[in-house]
Amino acid sequence: MDTGNHDRQILLDFTGNWDPSDKLSTWVNFDYMAPTNDRRTGKPYLIGVAAAGRYQVTDSTGAALRLEYLYSHDNYVGLAVPINPATILSGTDTPGVLSALSSWYKENQDIWSVTATVDHKLTDHLTAKAEVVYQEGNSENNTDNQYFCNDQCNPAWLDRRQVLIGAQLTYEF
Repeated sequence: MDTGNHDRQILLDFTGNWDPSDKLSTWVNFDYMAPTNDRRTGKPYLIGVAAAGRYQVTDSTGAALRLEYLYSHDNYVGLAVPINPATILSGTDTPGVLSALSSWYKENQDIWSVTATVDHKLTDHLTAKAEVVYQEGNSENNTDNQYFCNDQCNPAWLDRRQVLIGAQLTYEF
């Protein structure tokens, strides 16, 4: 039975680790993703790059920094402009968008983040972590650049950047 599901993807993932000393460990990651038979016009694909390092400041305290970047070509991740249902073409095998929104499928996006983490081992089994994340999104043709929710996630008040702060206690048995 053909369910019409054409979501097959090509995914390439490369990761490298390097620990230049007992106190410093690093890694880098590269991802490429593209649909095998997407019905949209254009050539959508996604490229992601991440790099991180952690430095052991003392025997019980460490600090880490992570950088992440995502490039979405031809609106591959679908973040740019919400679809207005009134503009969807119906009655065809392949849904489309009216010409007034033809740039919707051609949108390219850049999304990136920086994460700083401090961890401290309180006991042999209990660790505390604090983290700050800065994220930002940008798109080529969309002047609103609305990627992230505000405190109420109201579509009229979305923002192109956000800061997240977190704390965690982990107990290992």
